[in-house]
Amino acid sequence: LFCSYTIGDPDESLRITCICLDKNRSRLIVAYNNQVIREYAISDETPTLARTWKTMHTAPILCMKFNDEGSLLATGSADHNVKVWDMVQQHCTHTLKGVGVVTALSFIHSSRLMVGYLEGQVCMFDLVKGAIQKLLREWRTHSR
Repeated sequence: LFCSYTIGDPDESLRITCICLDKNRSRLIVAYNNQVIREYAISDETPTLARTWKTMHTAPILCMKFNDEGSLLATGSADHNVKVWDMVQQHCTHTLKGVGVVTALSFIHSSRLMVGYLEGQVCMFDLVKGAIQKLLREWRTHSR
């Protein structure tokens, strides 16, 4: 069965830069070209806007990823930064400054985050509160 829904205001000139669906398929996160994120509840008959927030990224969000529990959301941007959001308490827990445009994100449990960059690097960050060393490991692609 095919369903079609309209999200957002048709009069807005916003463009979607990235989407992310939680594991339970009950929340759709949509990032727009103005660095705003909207969270839609989609488990109902009709999607409803649950909340909107400004991410403080300075360039478009290109990738997003939930942790397995759905309690954390990572956003990666063309501004070289990753932000980790506590979806329950509704605040940013980490801003991870990177080496380039962020193109891939993957949680390892809820305590570590792998970040891929357009330039070819992959970094592993520690998300444990109070961790002294946030960057745990970095891999680089070889150059000719």
